[in-house]
Amino acid sequence: MLLKLLKAYWKPLAALALGGLLAALGMALGLYWYFARDLPQLSSLKDYKPMINTEIYSDNGTLVAEFAEEYRKVVPLSKIPPQVKNAFLAVEDARFYQHSGMDFYRLAGAIYHDIIAMQPKEGASTITMQTARTFFFTRKKLFSRKIREMILAWRIDHALAKDEILELYLNQIYLGHNAYGVEAAAEKYFGKSIDQVNLAEAALLAAIPKGPALYSPIEHFDRAKQRQRLVLRRMVEEKFITEEQAAAAEKQPIVINYQGNPYWSDTSYFVEAVRRYLVNRYGYDKVYKEGLKVFTTMNLEMQKAATAAVRNGLAGPSGIDKLKGFRGPVSKVEPSKIESHLQEQEGRLKERWLYLNLTSGGNPDAAPPQAVPLEPGQKYLATVLELDKANKKVRLGVG
Repeated sequence: MLLKLLKAYWKPLAALALGGLLAALGMALGLYWYFARDLPQLSSLKDYKPMINTEIYSDNGTLVAEFAEEYRKVVPLSKIPPQVKNAFLAVEDARFYQHSGMDFYRLAGAIYHDIIAMQPKEGASTITMQTARTFFFTRKKLFSRKIREMILAWRIDHALAKDEILELYLNQIYLGHNAYGVEAAAEKYFGKSIDQVNLAEAALLAAIPKGPALYSPIEHFDRAKQRQRLVLRRMVEEKFITEEQAAAAEKQPIVINYQGNPYWSDTSYFVEAVRRYLVNRYGYDKVYKEGLKVFTTMNLEMQKAATAAVRNGLAGPSGIDKLKGFRGPVSKVEPSKIESHLQEQEGRLKERWLYLNLTSGGNPDAAPPQAVPLEPGQKYLATVLELDKANKKVRLGVG
């Protein structure tokens, strides 16, 4: 029966199927045209010019400070050891060298898990898609952004070699605490260059992109360590390492050597003066994005001594008093005793003036001035005699 129906209606059914296929193809082409029409050009990737730090040096060539919007140290892929590359590949995009910018197997799996969970939870971004995002898009989760990201990833994959894409990714990826790229992150977290990190440290770095704040080795080391174990398991599954290597790396202690600028406390005022000069002379972008090497006349030992001298002076008894404005009365005088108080204070002032006048060879019969110059650390006490609120005036008497 079914066979007879198919024989009778195969032409209409074939036409319907062909029409549906053409409609789907037309819709796909329409969507591609709509989302691809204003995509950015790939010239910025081919001619990669990342933001570079401006470096400030002392008179003997010591690096004392850096300015940058994004702390980054660009390194060639050849300097990045295999364990670092494999750690990122294992956890972020194991089929990176097989797909064309989009991993449809992984995408199908992510869609399936999202349907089961009834919400978008499973990620399917390839390293190429992440590279496109870091250069051209934000992390805001929008359907339109994801489609544009996929189209651009396909274009990138056809414009650049796989190793070129991986090099861009490993130098561009954000790894927390204003560290961009694996070299900057290795220096910031471990105090060493990326070519010196071991397997345990490499896996810890690869744990961060999932959530740089969530898996910060500085603020959430236990959480980062937990994800590091996941990275090591994925490396075993992808046959990048053996079970024994993963177990040894998991047990290996990791020392977080996060330190601020050791010279900042002694050189901050000098460096700030240099920064302002550079911005005024060359502009913000030149200093914070294009990178300068600035060699100054600052001698670190002399600057350290000068800073210590200023601090000691400010902290001493004659240091700067930062309090300003009225602080309340030193003492209170009963209205009935103001006259006697003023006379008493005036007598003390005359005695002091007479002493100073005589010791300097002056005339003891000369009339004393109303005020005598003060020595450092001394002060006159003034008594409030009258307050005129309407005219905002105060009449004072010394004493």
